[in-house]
Amino acid sequence: MQQKNKELKIKELEQRLKNNKMSLKTFEKVGLTNKTVPITIIDAICGKGKTQFSYQNIKDNITQKFIYVTLYMSETQRLLNFCEREGIQIQTPKEIYDKNTKTKNKSNGLRVLLQQGSNIVMTHELFKIINGDVLNLIEKYDYVLYLDEVMDLIHPYRFLTGDLYLLLLNGILSYDTQSKLLWKENYFDYYNKCMKESDSNYTSRKTTYVGVFNDLKAKCENNSLYLFILENKDNKTINLELVYIFPPKIFTSFKHIYVLTYMFEAQLQSVYFKLILNEYELKTVSYNINLDRYELKDYDVEEAKQEFNSYKNLMNIYQGKYNDIGKKTNYSYTYLHKCDLKSINKIMRNIKERIWKVGTEEILWTTIKGNKDENIKKELSKQGFKSNFIPMNMRATNDYKYKTHLMYIYNRYMKPDLKMLFKTELNEDIYALSDLVQWVFRSAIRDNKPINLFLPSERMRGLIDNSDFFFDLMYKQYIEKQEYIKNKRIYILTNKIVK
Repeated sequence: MQQKNKELKIKELEQRLKNNKMSLKTFEKVGLTNKTVPITIIDAICGKGKTQFSYQNIKDNITQKFIYVTLYMSETQRLLNFCEREGIQIQTPKEIYDKNTKTKNKSNGLRVLLQQGSNIVMTHELFKIINGDVLNLIEKYDYVLYLDEVMDLIHPYRFLTGDLYLLLLNGILSYDTQSKLLWKENYFDYYNKCMKESDSNYTSRKTTYVGVFNDLKAKCENNSLYLFILENKDNKTINLELVYIFPPKIFTSFKHIYVLTYMFEAQLQSVYFKLILNEYELKTVSYNINLDRYELKDYDVEEAKQEFNSYKNLMNIYQGKYNDIGKKTNYSYTYLHKCDLKSINKIMRNIKERIWKVGTEEILWTTIKGNKDENIKKELSKQGFKSNFIPMNMRATNDYKYKTHLMYIYNRYMKPDLKMLFKTELNEDIYALSDLVQWVFRSAIRDNKPINLFLPSERMRGLIDNSDFFFDLMYKQYIEKQEYIKNKRIYILTNKIVK
């Protein structure tokens, strides 16, 4: 009987979710804010001077309050050192105890710095947990935001479906008419009920929740989780997909935003700006030798192609019998979980010892980690490849610029949940090419030095070969996106179909 009631509840819940279906298109109405923010994308190849321009801009506008967000703690120290030399006051958030929330963390420290109107440098991870209650402080001090490299502002939030149903069916989670996920206060009613069933002497009480769902609760309270419904082809069953979307009002509270990156249209952040219907301007940076200054100028796709081709000439891409010729999906995630990893490791050794004839110090390589049953990285790290691995998503670091021999043992595709959500918004080949290029530029090529590159995947080699086509496609997408954002915003506001 209990099982039937449970199944009935699940069917009722799924029907309610179907009726309240959320999609990326409908989020445009939800995410739209009345205020927009000027956004400048500084899209330039690695080493061209994006960071130098941002530092120069900070120095030129010394009274302008700013927040600088970078990927790694080591990069925050670089800016702290620069500001110290230039006499610019700046701080990084420290852990502070808040007696009201009874918590000690850097988020509390960030709030204190914002209250003081301090210039701030921090990591991406800390910026992502900024709460909406500091919007007035960002607006009060007219902060300018510098984003060193793109952020994961929109992505699937991986959460067990069974746990999601459990929390929804027991009233711990709910959702509003915009499919925004809500953490309900009656969690404690459910908790006390369970405790009483196991202990008749238990006394009901209400305390601050601490448990395995802490991160979920925090993101719900920050209004950044949405429930997307993905129906199967038979239209009889549905998949629940939680999607993290950074609160748009936090972005639009800034005076100006600068994003320092490369191949921006290949990044999910370009999808985010389209979703919140905020136009952005594509620029690049150049060095004026006569003025000894870095300057912004309009993005020129022909110039971008020429620049990349000049670096492509420095890439000695291996062509030989150890390359994969055949199926397009070879070296993909699925392929690597089914193939003979010992054979691939042997190929890597042959490339290193027989073709390149170099030592471990010159090598840099990457692949996927693998699932819990098949540790691909571990298997391929054998026989001299343990100490020279870096993750394929590593960016914004110069720590490996002495490396001259690279192996990219992967055929990059979007993960299934990403593809399901963003397949019409993001070109999968551009996405793969961008990740490959960003990884390659951790090496000596960033200093205009030649490198040797082993790309066993025929598809990945083809992306490099056809880079001109993809640069043209990215620029076309940029132009179309700005026109779409402009017209869609006018339509929604004119017809008053915004929340």
